[in-house]
Amino acid sequence: MAQAICNAEIASRFGVPLESLDRLGIKAMSAGLTAQPGEPIAVEAEQALGKLGMPLREHRSRNLTQRLAQRAEAIFCMTEEQRRQLIAMFPAAQPKSYRLHPDADIGDPHGKALDGVLDCALQIQGLIRDRLNGLGVLGAGGRREWA
Repeated sequence: MAQAICNAEIASRFGVPLESLDRLGIKAMSAGLTAQPGEPIAVEAEQALGKLGMPLREHRSRNLTQRLAQRAEAIFCMTEEQRRQLIAMFPAAQPKSYRLHPDADIGDPHGKALDGVLDCALQIQGLIRDRLNGLGVLGAGGRREWA
């Protein structure tokens, strides 16, 4: 869900369709530390994205790999515990790892009803906007990736 929200925000800032992000060399990717690879997005998350007017491109879960961690310019975690686990697995990622909300953990929307998932999506959307402002994602530039 965060990947779709972040890519929609990036595309909006550049004034391009989502499909153009690869050509710009900038995109957000979602990867977990303990994901079940290949799982589709939850129905409620897909519905929440639809309510926010964000089309969902094909999405399957994946785990963060050493290669993804190395290539990412910034890595955002939902909780401080996830950030600690990330650093334990990939120590070199510490300087570019952050909790999405700088002062609080974001609750896991998995298993919640649509309203709870939508609330989480709105929170993530606001936090992503703030983080992109901090990263200077305001216009064209070189290839950039976030996990």
